[in-house]
Amino acid sequence: MKETPLRCYKMQHQYKSFLIRLCLGLSLMLAMMVLPLAASAHPHVWITYTLKVVADKQGISKLRFTWLLDAMFTEMVKEDFHLKTIGTKDTNFIKNNAFANLKNYHYYLDIKTDGVAFIPQEVDDFLVNLRGDQLEYTFTVALPKPTQHLELALFDDSFYVDLSPPMQEIGGKDSKSLGSMMVEHHFEPKNFVFVGAESGGTPPTCSQRKTPHTSPIWGTFTVYTLTCNHGKS
Repeated sequence: MKETPLRCYKMQHQYKSFLIRLCLGLSLMLAMMVLPLAASAHPHVWITYTLKVVADKQGISKLRFTWLLDAMFTEMVKEDFHLKTIGTKDTNFIKNNAFANLKNYHYYLDIKTDGVAFIPQEVDDFLVNLRGDQLEYTFTVALPKPTQHLELALFDDSFYVDLSPPMQEIGGKDSKSLGSMMVEHHFEPKNFVFVGAESGGTPPTCSQRKTPHTSPIWGTFTVYTLTCNHGKS
C-alpha cells in the first residue's frame, strides 16, 4: 500500500528522520504536491485565497496573493519543523521547505495576459505569518509586461489541494468550512478580489465568475475565474 503524505505524518516516531526526508523535503512537505492517483483525488490541504490586482500607467503589472492554510496543515508544519509558533522570522525557512517547490506546479495559477498563457517561475515579497491557528502566506507575482486584459484562476487538477476564495452561506452567514467543491450548492464566495494602482496608474476593473473545470483525475469541479481590464480594453 502506497503511503500518502498525510499518512506519513501519522507514522511512528522511530521512522521520523526518514519520513522528514521523504515527506518534508519537497514544498509543503509533499502535502501540496500534485499526486496523479485517482485514490488521492480528494483534498488533504485547504487554502483560502484573496488577491490584489495592481496596475501602473501602462497596464496591469502585478498580482498580490494571500493564502490562508488550514489549521491541521499548520499544526503539521509546527510539529515537524519543531516550531512552537510561526512568524515573519521564519519566512526564509518556511519558504525553502514548505513553499518553493510549488514553482514546479506554477503555484497553482492559471494566468493569461492579453490572451497569452503566462507561467510564473518565481514570486517576490514572500512573507509568512500566523493568523490565529492558521498559517498565512503572502507573495507577489510580477507579470512579464503590463497587460490590458487579465484572466486568472487558481486550482489543483488532482484536487489534493483545494483552493477556494473565502465563502459565505447564502443568506449572509459565514462559512466555517473551506473548499469550493464541498460547499458550492450552499455557499457563495465573499469578495476576494481587490484592486490598486502604483506609479501614477489607475486601478483596473475586475469581475469574477464561477466556471466548470474538468480534471482527468477528479472530473468536473468549480473554479472561480477572474477577469480584469485596464483602461478602455
